[in-house]
Amino acid sequence: MLFQMPSKILLNANSIIIKGIAHNIVIIDLKDITTIEGYEQTDTTIRKFGSGGLFGNIGTFENKQLGTFQMYVTNKNNSVLIKTKTETYVINCENPDLFIQQIVYYCDINVRETTQKCQNVMSF
Repeated sequence: MLFQMPSKILLNANSIIIKGIAHNIVIIDLKDITTIEGYEQTDTTIRKFGSGGLFGNIGTFENKQLGTFQMYVTNKNNSVLIKTKTETYVINCENPDLFIQQIVYYCDINVRETTQKCQNVMSF
């Protein structure tokens, strides 16, 4: 699980890249995002597969609110919920409000329409 621990989140013109220590863990295509918002984790989340403590919450989890989802969280605070057409992710970063604003503002993402307008690579 150590190599699955997220070390950096990058935002570029096409995707959100969750980087691990040795490789990319997940690449989320911006055009597939339907929802992005702050997320407060609940105590009723169940780990289905992965790590639930030592290196954070990493792997496949489930709760009543989201159903089954992928979580890449090293700190329960500052979590962000990202829903795509096929997957649900919970991640965390140092400044989730800025992260969400950058995606919504620069990439013009909302539930009804998704376009790609990101110009720079940003690290969170």
